Amino acid sequence: MMWLWRRTSPLRIVCFLACLLAAACGVGQIKRYVYSCQWHPMSNGAQIQQCAPRPFHLTIAAYSIVLSSFGCLLELGCCGPLERRVELWNKMLRRAWGRSALYLLISIMQFAQQTVMGNIAAGLLLAAAIFSLAVSCTATRKLSLLRGSLRTRLLDDASADTDEVRLRAAFDKIDTDKSGSLEPRELARVAADLGVALTPEEMHAAFAMLDHDSCGRVSFEQFRGMWLGEAGYVWV
Repeated sequence: MMWLWRRTSPLRIVCFLACLLAAACGVGQIKRYVYSCQWHPMSNGAQIQQCAPRPFHLTIAAYSIVLSSFGCLLELGCCGPLERRVELWNKMLRRAWGRSALYLLISIMQFAQQTVMGNIAAGLLLAAAIFSLAVSCTATRKLSLLRGSLRTRLLDDASADTDEVRLRAAFDKIDTDKSGSLEPRELARVAADLGVALTPEEMHAAFAMLDHDSCGRVSFEQFRGMWLGEAGYVWV
């Protein structure tokens, strides 16, 4: 269910393909630079071919493969345990702006290799970084609007939005299946009802920000953090 929901995001597909291409380019670059041959002039005017590894380019290619593999795991969406391990290892990668920074770093690495396929992969990753940052900004703004709309709609007294009982009552109204936690479809439905339209990319980014433990659900404690605008529940 979670994987099917995530697959609906075109941006995730583009990011996955860009990371996959960057990883493939990294493998090719390692093969190319393990024994890089260059012609050197001799004192008698002749030229001799010398082959030696190029440590700088090999290091960049290796890092590019590792980071691109992380990107593939994050965007594939069907490798739940592996994806959660990566996200919990580096919590920044749960955020759209964090993934934007990751793609920007990989694109710089690929541009530095100065290969045709590497430049293509870098261009795709740069576009993915820009769109991910745009999603982060718009989702953050819409989540702020949703927070305000929820306070107005679900609370009888908006000034008492820190009251535990009232927060629980608001949470229970959104939790339509009474499971004790919120699923993406429940959050998407209440957002649509309140006139805050979220694209699939924005929905995924906002839900990933709320779901701190990457379990696929938002608990009451996480919902309260978003409601009160606590640190870690503001920027998507």
